Amino acid sequence: MMSDQISCSNCGTKINVGDDVGMVGKSNKPEEMRIVCLKCHEIGDYSQMPEFAKPPRWDVRVPVQGTFKPQKNSNELATLREGTLSGSLWTNFELELLAVFQVAGSKLLRITFGSRSYQGYRVEISWDGEGVASLTFPGQSSKTKPPLNIYQLHRIKLLGLMPSESAAKGFVIPLSAKEREITNVVRVISHTLEFGYFVDLTRIHSISPILDV
Repeated sequence: MMSDQISCSNCGTKINVGDDVGMVGKSNKPEEMRIVCLKCHEIGDYSQMPEFAKPPRWDVRVPVQGTFKPQKNSNELATLREGTLSGSLWTNFELELLAVFQVAGSKLLRITFGSRSYQGYRVEISWDGEGVASLTFPGQSSKTKPPLNIYQLHRIKLLGLMPSESAAKGFVIPLSAKEREITNVVRVISHTLEFGYFVDLTRIHSISPILDV
């Protein structure tokens, strides 16, 4: 008859009840401790457990220059991101966008932003057989609040965005082949919102993907 077994909370290895084990947790409260095998406990790597997982690596850099024209270079951007609340918010924002793209793939049609301060703020994603073909950002319309000012419109133009069929429908940026990698698309979105629209991320409380179902 086989003995009762439990699984290591980190690697999943089977452990016989009664064998020596390790206990780990974010606190010393018994109810919050998790059982791990001795191998994981000796190594001290619990990265397979959600509460100990390391955040994904994300390099802070500007988008590739092509159709899109970044208004900061990588050194300037790194300086702005380093050691500031605003910088960490933008980095986390990019990671959230990346996760949305990775999960939704080409079914992702639109990303909207929940906010009491910003209304009508969303990004439309157009796909073709080679990936993201273009991105469309908010236009100068009654649905965009607060309305875009002259400086924002100037900055948006410098980034390479152009009015779509009507300005009310938004400003569009077509992406060349070298700009279509998803990590770069994410950077185009954040760079546009940060340095074109001057969005204050402390006023954005949610990101909502709209999918083609």
